[in-house]
Amino acid sequence: GQQVTLYLDLKTTGFSFSDSYFNLPEVTGAFLMQIDTTTMKATENVDGETWQIVRYPIALYPQTAGQLEIPPIAVRFRTSAGFGSTSIPFEFQTRPLQLFARSPAGVKDGELLVTTTSFELDYQWQPETTTAHTGDAYTLTVTRRARDISAMLLPPLPVFRAQGLAAYPQTPELNDKTSRGDLTGERIDRIIWVAEKSGSYAIPGIRF
Repeated sequence: GQQVTLYLDLKTTGFSFSDSYFNLPEVTGAFLMQIDTTTMKATENVDGETWQIVRYPIALYPQTAGQLEIPPIAVRFRTSAGFGSTSIPFEFQTRPLQLFARSPAGVKDGELLVTTTSFELDYQWQPETTTAHTGDAYTLTVTRRARDISAMLLPPLPVFRAQGLAAYPQTPELNDKTSRGDLTGERIDRIIWVAEKSGSYAIPGIRF
């Protein structure tokens, strides 16, 4: 569950880059995603030669313990020696990368783990009354925010169902916000319950 940041560097002795493209592979037991569309630019000097560098941050989220392997990433771009010069195409592949993920103590196999330094939870019932008529609807809204994680990795809410009480989980809102390279994922879930028959119902609390 812990975010590991990988950096994909494109380098050239030319003047500029254009038409940069790479396609992230599927990683068994992990999610690999580009969390920020911005890039970091730099230069370095090697043996008296100046290289232009464009760096792409990529986030890896292990979901299972054990050995993980990131397949090669295919990259292509064009570069030119200067203004008005003909651009030259290049294609490369990264080497595969191996990583070992360890599961924290107390986590059971199959449990989805959220690893973060900051977690916020807000919830609201609408209406707030505990007495209703047949056909009335109750809506539970739960908002979760976590640092260094994409909203898509926050698990869905469990849905309680009972005879005479219909449950309608809504499509969640998933929002990823990036500020200076720092990612915050926000997930908003809503579940609507409708009393189809008269009676007393106890909707259990959700433990996080």
